[in-house]
Amino acid sequence: MLVGSNERRYAWMDEGFNTYINIFAADARSAARGTPPRYPTETSVLTQRSFVPLMAGGDRGGMDVAYDKTGAALLVLRDQIVGRAVLDRAFRVYVQRWAYKHPMPADFFRTVEDVSGMDLSWFWRGYFYTNDVMDVAIDTMFAMREPDAVPGTGMVTTVIRLRRTSPIPFPVSLRVKFADGSTRDVHLSVDNLGRPRTVVTLEAATPAVGARLWPAQGQSASAIAGGHRPPPIPLGDVPDADPSNDTWGDAPDPTPPAHPVPPTS
Repeated sequence: MLVGSNERRYAWMDEGFNTYINIFAADARSAARGTPPRYPTETSVLTQRSFVPLMAGGDRGGMDVAYDKTGAALLVLRDQIVGRAVLDRAFRVYVQRWAYKHPMPADFFRTVEDVSGMDLSWFWRGYFYTNDVMDVAIDTMFAMREPDAVPGTGMVTTVIRLRRTSPIPFPVSLRVKFADGSTRDVHLSVDNLGRPRTVVTLEAATPAVGARLWPAQGQSASAIAGGHRPPPIPLGDVPDADPSNDTWGDAPDPTPPAHPVPPTS
């Protein structure tokens, strides 16, 4: 109640923030009751085109999308893009800067970018100014052995072609499985997905036989409840609109969902 948002013009700055913050209030209540946290990772609202963008005024239908879409977008930003500690700090800085004042959307966007040190214009544009969805596909994959290499002795080059089928770019996590049973994880920044097509080239002793996007998809964030250290692979659901094109060939297994960890005192 310290920050005076224009709820009529930008409903997401009021009701959307409330939806997001209520998630953590609910988990705090769960911890007090000794029950597992319910940190949601559901992002399906971001995989379906809303009839108006979040930046549409409340009197133009924006109120209807302000609640769930804002909460989901901020969870994705926190889990997949900037990191949990960074976005938590950004919210505190935002309140400190704009207490008893009336900020505009750009003031919130600028604060998150100041704290994170990241250019997030692609994120604000995609999820706040448009009603687009995000979809990245594995287009094809093939292996090439050096022409003069003796089978079994030379390195094999695997080429994986990714295609962004929608306007929104997104950082990519890719797991590749090789013929010898080994796997390798590849992480691409959002800059790599600025163009519609991206090529990933890997060298290994054996050819790749399969690949999977978002290998940690669906791994519950409750695994790090109570301040436990997060693993290197981002947690939470990635809002990919078409999961049917996220695997190729003999795709490697996803990371098994972690068992819930009881919250610490």
